[in-house]
Amino acid sequence: MPAIPRSDAKENDGETSPQWVTEPSPSAATAAGKALNITAFEPSPAEEREIMQSNARRVETFTVKKWPGKLSKSSTTNPQRMAEIGWYCTGPKTAKCYACFKVLEGWVPEDNPKTEHEKHCTDCPLSTISITDTSVLTWRQMIKLDLAIEWRRKKLIAQREWDKVVMLHQQQSDELKGLLAKLQKDTPIHDVTGQESYL
Repeated sequence: MPAIPRSDAKENDGETSPQWVTEPSPSAATAAGKALNITAFEPSPAEEREIMQSNARRVETFTVKKWPGKLSKSSTTNPQRMAEIGWYCTGPKTAKCYACFKVLEGWVPEDNPKTEHEKHCTDCPLSTISITDTSVLTWRQMIKLDLAIEWRRKKLIAQREWDKVVMLHQQQSDELKGLLAKLQKDTPIHDVTGQESYL
Protein backbone atom coordinates (compact mmCIF):
# COMPACT_ATOMS: atom_id res chain seq x y z
CA MET A 1 0.00 0.00 0.00
CA PRO A 2 1.44 3.36 -0.92
CA ALA A 3 2.06 5.91 1.80
CA ILE A 4 1.04 9.44 0.89
CA PRO A 5 1.40 12.72 2.81
CA ARG A 6 -1.80 14.08 4.31
CA SER A 7 -2.93 17.58 3.48
CA ASP A 8 -3.18 18.53 7.16
CA ALA A 9 0.60 18.47 7.70
CA LYS A 10 1.99 20.08 10.88
CA GLU A 11 4.25 23.11 10.89
CA ASN A 12 7.63 22.44 12.51
CA ASP A 13 10.16 25.30 12.76
CA GLY A 14 8.89 26.86 9.57
CA GLU A 15 9.02 23.53 7.73
CA THR A 16 6.13 21.30 6.94
CA SER A 17 6.35 17.84 8.47
CA PRO A 18 4.14 15.44 6.55
CA GLN A 19 1.89 13.05 8.46
CA TRP A 20 2.08 9.80 6.55
CA VAL A 21 -0.96 7.62 6.17
CA THR A 22 -1.36 4.39 4.37
CA GLU A 23 -4.14 4.15 1.84
CA PRO A 24 -4.98 0.92 0.11
CA SER A 25 -4.46 0.80 -3.61
CA PRO A 26 -7.58 0.02 -5.67
CA SER A 27 -6.31 -3.47 -6.44
CA ALA A 28 -5.60 -4.11 -2.75
CA ALA A 29 -9.09 -2.95 -1.80
CA THR A 30 -10.74 -5.36 -4.22
CA ALA A 31 -8.39 -8.16 -3.23
CA ALA A 32 -9.21 -7.60 0.45
CA GLY A 33 -12.76 -8.76 -0.11
CA LYS A 34 -11.55 -11.93 -1.78
CA ALA A 35 -8.62 -12.62 0.56
CA LEU A 36 -8.18 -16.01 2.17
CA ASN A 37 -9.62 -15.91 5.68
CA ILE A 38 -7.08 -18.16 7.35
CA THR A 39 -8.68 -17.88 10.79
CA ALA A 40 -11.86 -19.48 9.46
CA PHE A 41 -9.85 -22.54 8.42
CA GLU A 42 -7.32 -22.62 11.27
CA PRO A 43 -7.19 -26.14 12.75
CA SER A 44 -5.43 -24.96 15.89
CA PRO A 45 -4.81 -21.36 17.07
CA ALA A 46 -1.17 -20.33 17.57
CA GLU A 47 -1.50 -19.87 21.34
CA GLU A 48 -2.99 -23.35 21.70
CA ARG A 49 -0.22 -24.91 19.58
CA GLU A 50 2.52 -23.27 21.64
CA ILE A 51 1.01 -24.22 24.98
CA MET A 52 0.28 -27.81 23.99
CA GLN A 53 3.87 -28.50 22.94
CA SER A 54 4.58 -28.91 26.64
CA ASN A 55 3.96 -32.43 27.92
CA ALA A 56 3.15 -31.07 31.41
CA ARG A 57 0.51 -28.72 29.97
CA ARG A 58 -1.08 -31.56 28.03
CA VAL A 59 -1.26 -33.68 31.21
CA GLU A 60 -2.82 -30.70 33.02
CA THR A 61 -5.69 -30.46 30.50
CA PHE A 62 -6.97 -33.87 31.56
CA THR A 63 -7.63 -32.47 35.05
CA VAL A 64 -9.02 -29.12 33.90
CA LYS A 65 -11.33 -30.59 31.24
CA LYS A 66 -12.64 -33.36 33.53
CA TRP A 67 -11.22 -36.51 31.92
CA PRO A 68 -13.44 -39.32 33.32
CA GLY A 69 -12.15 -41.30 36.32
CA LYS A 70 -12.31 -44.67 34.55
CA LEU A 71 -10.08 -43.33 31.78
CA SER A 72 -7.69 -41.69 34.26
CA LYS A 73 -7.21 -44.97 36.13
CA SER A 74 -6.66 -47.04 32.98
CA SER A 75 -3.10 -48.10 32.18
CA THR A 76 -3.52 -46.99 28.55
CA THR A 77 -5.74 -43.89 28.68
CA ASN A 78 -4.38 -42.22 31.80
CA PRO A 79 -3.36 -38.57 31.38
CA GLN A 80 0.39 -39.25 31.44
CA ARG A 81 0.19 -41.91 28.73
CA MET A 82 -2.19 -39.84 26.58
CA ALA A 83 0.07 -36.78 26.83
CA GLU A 84 3.20 -38.80 25.96
CA ILE A 85 1.55 -39.86 22.70
CA GLY A 86 0.64 -36.23 21.92
CA TRP A 87 -3.00 -36.04 23.04
CA TYR A 88 -4.52 -33.34 25.21
CA CYS A 89 -8.03 -33.22 26.63
CA THR A 90 -10.62 -30.95 24.98
CA GLY A 91 -13.67 -32.25 26.88
CA PRO A 92 -15.04 -35.32 28.63
CA LYS A 93 -13.94 -38.36 26.58
CA THR A 94 -12.56 -36.05 23.85
CA ALA A 95 -8.87 -35.58 23.05
CA LYS A 96 -6.93 -33.76 20.33
CA CYS A 97 -3.43 -34.37 18.99
CA TYR A 98 -1.29 -31.26 19.18
CA ALA A 99 0.71 -32.31 16.10
CA CYS A 100 -1.93 -33.39 13.56
CA PHE A 101 -4.96 -31.61 15.11
CA LYS A 102 -7.03 -34.81 14.94
CA VAL A 103 -9.86 -34.88 17.49
CA LEU A 104 -11.16 -38.23 18.73
CA GLU A 105 -14.08 -38.69 21.07
CA GLY A 106 -15.69 -41.59 22.86
CA TRP A 107 -12.55 -42.94 24.50
CA VAL A 108 -12.91 -46.11 26.58
CA PRO A 109 -10.40 -47.51 29.11
CA GLU A 110 -9.34 -50.31 26.73
CA ASP A 111 -8.29 -47.89 23.95
CA ASN A 112 -4.61 -47.70 23.09
CA PRO A 113 -3.86 -44.01 22.35
CA LYS A 114 -0.94 -44.82 20.02
CA THR A 115 -2.92 -47.37 17.99
CA GLU A 116 -5.96 -45.07 17.78
CA HIS A 117 -3.69 -42.24 16.69
CA GLU A 118 -2.07 -44.26 13.91
CA LYS A 119 -5.42 -45.69 12.79
CA HIS A 120 -7.20 -42.33 12.49
CA CYS A 121 -4.33 -40.15 11.29
CA THR A 122 -1.67 -42.04 9.36
CA ASP A 123 0.25 -38.91 8.37
CA CYS A 124 0.57 -37.35 11.83
CA PRO A 125 3.97 -35.63 12.17
CA LEU A 126 4.63 -37.64 15.33
CA SER A 127 4.33 -40.86 13.30
CA THR A 128 6.15 -39.68 10.19
CA ILE A 129 9.14 -38.49 12.24
CA SER A 130 8.93 -41.65 14.41
CA ILE A 131 8.67 -39.91 17.77
CA THR A 132 7.36 -42.32 20.38
CA ASP A 133 7.58 -40.18 23.52
CA THR A 134 6.92 -36.45 23.23
CA SER A 135 7.86 -35.75 26.85
CA VAL A 136 11.60 -35.88 26.01
CA LEU A 137 12.70 -34.44 22.66
CA THR A 138 16.12 -33.51 21.33
CA TRP A 139 16.58 -30.10 19.68
CA ARG A 140 16.78 -31.78 16.30
CA GLN A 141 13.51 -33.65 16.91
CA MET A 142 11.83 -30.45 18.11
CA ILE A 143 12.84 -28.54 14.98
CA LYS A 144 11.81 -31.37 12.64
CA LEU A 145 8.53 -31.72 14.50
CA ASP A 146 7.79 -27.98 14.42
CA LEU A 147 8.41 -27.88 10.67
CA ALA A 148 6.23 -30.95 10.08
CA ILE A 149 3.41 -29.53 12.23
CA GLU A 150 3.50 -26.19 10.41
CA TRP A 151 3.49 -27.93 7.01
CA ARG A 152 0.49 -30.04 8.05
CA ARG A 153 -1.33 -26.98 9.42
CA LYS A 154 -0.88 -25.07 6.17
CA LYS A 155 -1.89 -28.14 4.18
CA LEU A 156 -5.13 -28.41 6.18
CA ILE A 157 -5.85 -24.71 5.73
CA ALA A 158 -5.29 -24.99 1.97
CA GLN A 159 -7.47 -28.11 1.76
CA ARG A 160 -10.29 -26.45 3.69
CA GLU A 161 -10.09 -23.36 1.48
CA TRP A 162 -10.09 -25.56 -1.64
CA ASP A 163 -13.13 -27.49 -0.37
CA LYS A 164 -14.92 -24.17 0.18
CA VAL A 165 -14.09 -23.01 -3.36
CA VAL A 166 -15.30 -26.30 -4.85
CA MET A 167 -18.55 -26.07 -2.87
CA LEU A 168 -19.15 -22.46 -3.98
CA HIS A 169 -18.39 -23.40 -7.58
CA GLN A 170 -20.91 -26.26 -7.39
CA GLN A 171 -23.58 -23.96 -5.92
CA GLN A 172 -23.03 -21.34 -8.63
CA SER A 173 -23.00 -24.00 -11.33
CA ASP A 174 -26.32 -25.40 -10.09
CA GLU A 175 -27.80 -21.90 -9.94
CA LEU A 176 -26.69 -21.13 -13.50
CA LYS A 177 -28.08 -24.43 -14.76
CA GLY A 178 -31.43 -23.58 -13.16
CA LEU A 179 -31.46 -20.11 -14.72
CA LEU A 180 -30.52 -21.53 -18.12
CA ALA A 181 -33.30 -24.12 -17.91
CA LYS A 182 -35.80 -21.40 -16.99
CA LEU A 183 -34.56 -19.18 -19.80
CA GLN A 184 -34.82 -22.00 -22.33
CA LYS A 185 -38.35 -22.76 -21.16
CA ASP A 186 -39.58 -19.14 -21.19
CA THR A 187 -37.81 -17.64 -24.21
CA PRO A 188 -39.46 -17.94 -27.62
CA ILE A 189 -37.22 -18.49 -30.62
CA HIS A 190 -38.21 -17.60 -34.17
CA ASP A 191 -37.03 -20.14 -36.70
CA VAL A 192 -36.31 -19.41 -40.39
CA THR A 193 -39.97 -19.83 -41.34
CA GLY A 194 -41.04 -17.21 -38.80
CA GLN A 195 -42.69 -19.80 -36.58
CA GLU A 196 -42.35 -19.15 -32.87
CA SER A 197 -40.98 -22.00 -30.79
CA TYR A 198 -39.40 -22.45 -27.39
CA LEU A 199 -35.98 -23.85 -26.51
